[in-house]
Amino acid sequence: NNPLWELFKETERFYRQKRYSYKIRRTHEAVMYSELVNGKIFGTRQLSTSEIEILSRCNRTVTSLSELHSQMKTEHTIDSIKEKVEFLTNIGLVYMSDNCEEIVSIVTIPADI
Repeated sequence: NNPLWELFKETERFYRQKRYSYKIRRTHEAVMYSELVNGKIFGTRQLSTSEIEILSRCNRTVTSLSELHSQMKTEHTIDSIKEKVEFLTNIGLVYMSDNCEEIVSIVTIPADI
């Protein structure tokens, strides 16, 4: 019996038993992203304007880093956009290929945000 397979089975069981969702809401000061597990807030994070733009653009279509750079406001360098995409990838909101040619968001930004 391989202990890694046992860990995998336990992890899979955990995720199958839980209901995950997210909420995005605007407060007076910021836009907040909240993750919920079984209806209870598990974590909340403030999203910057550029992070919202990245999530929105990458949710509509698979996008490359260079396409994002050309679509976003000129004050963003390609390196600053890449840093934001990597951060969003690290927190699980975006998936990016190793060559940065395929970036996709799993979060839909509401139209009123």
